[in-house]
Amino acid sequence: MNGAFIVAGLSRVRRRARESPAQKRPGCRTLESPATMRVLADDFSGAAEVAGVGFRYGLQAAVQLDSQVPAPHRELAVLDIDSRSKSEGEAVGLVESALDRGRIVFKKIDSVLRGHVVAEIRPFLESKRYSRALVVPFNPDLGRGIRNGVYRVHDVPISHTPFRDDPEYPITTSDVLTMLGAGEGVVRLCRLSDALPDTGIVIGEGETFEELEAWADRVDAKTVPVGGAPFFAAWLKSRGTRAGRPPCPEAGQTTLVVSGTTSRVVDWRSVREEGVVRLLAMPEAVFEGSQEDVSGWAADVVATLDATGVAVVSIGGARLLDRSQSPRLAARLAEVAASVLTRRPVDQLWLEGGATASAVVRQMGWISLDVVGEAAPGVVQLRPVSGGPLITVKPGSYPWRRGVVGCQPKAV
Repeated sequence: MNGAFIVAGLSRVRRRARESPAQKRPGCRTLESPATMRVLADDFSGAAEVAGVGFRYGLQAAVQLDSQVPAPHRELAVLDIDSRSKSEGEAVGLVESALDRGRIVFKKIDSVLRGHVVAEIRPFLESKRYSRALVVPFNPDLGRGIRNGVYRVHDVPISHTPFRDDPEYPITTSDVLTMLGAGEGVVRLCRLSDALPDTGIVIGEGETFEELEAWADRVDAKTVPVGGAPFFAAWLKSRGTRAGRPPCPEAGQTTLVVSGTTSRVVDWRSVREEGVVRLLAMPEAVFEGSQEDVSGWAADVVATLDATGVAVVSIGGARLLDRSQSPRLAARLAEVAASVLTRRPVDQLWLEGGATASAVVRQMGWISLDVVGEAAPGVVQLRPVSGGPLITVKPGSYPWRRGVVGCQPKAV
């Protein structure tokens, strides 16, 4: 999506939201119902993505950031345990703790297998609730598929794509079993035509939505489904849940965009070149300096919001080259976002990049968030249960698409 379209979308953000996320739609059930589903995710943007799928299928969905805090009564509760950013031992402990608090019906993982995938699946099998894990990570919507044991993105081996430069989990091989680092015999790779083993971890090959649905049909009571949002959608469909397209909430008058992605999918400089909004790249003093520097930058952002109604905050193009600084960049962006929101509340907050979104939401103390819209696959709209702005979350590696602003496509 080009900058001109983004600007066109931004110019439409001029009406206050009227959606009431806590208001139930007719026929919805609450967490007291036996039909309640709990999903476990390893990062915030993934949790939001899966919750958005549930919303698409008519479920009252929420994202919960702390499994030890009582969650609001919703049909679908997606728990973000933020385990991808933790050590393997910490990640396993978080999964075990979540399982101790109730049954998990689906394990959300990264579609390109970043994180502690195998280690986080093992507690499910050790809990005796499940004897087999069916892992279906491929994402046809983004051209990500597995064939003959090789993971490809738009037919290019994944180790030859920008994923090889991931700051936390660089992908240096395209062999799926090697990517998982599970060791010989721990994980089995299967085609749809294969008979599945009764126990253990199985990776399902495929590239298409039809294959996703076929794999979902093979999930039984003793199998925990594991995968990305497309597999979750296929699994819901296999259970007889029908998808709809609920209307998105209307946008508000003021918008703060916080872009912390190191991906070059979006270049916010194109927004500035249109002359509609001001792009505020992180000053070097903020990255290296004190709270006083953060406060000064926040004041600039507030002034821009007051003058134009829209401000775009980014990490700065030069830092795209040093991906090892991602955690620190996310923390700094979260600090400035919190400082801005404390001084100048906004109607809409856009968060680009999973680590950035997680850092900002946690910095603000938003523990429970209702899903109120899904602008596009992976682009999900949330509102804190405790009150706050309309939050739009997008993973950094996902492209902006036509229609993500205001939910209605508009060509320019």
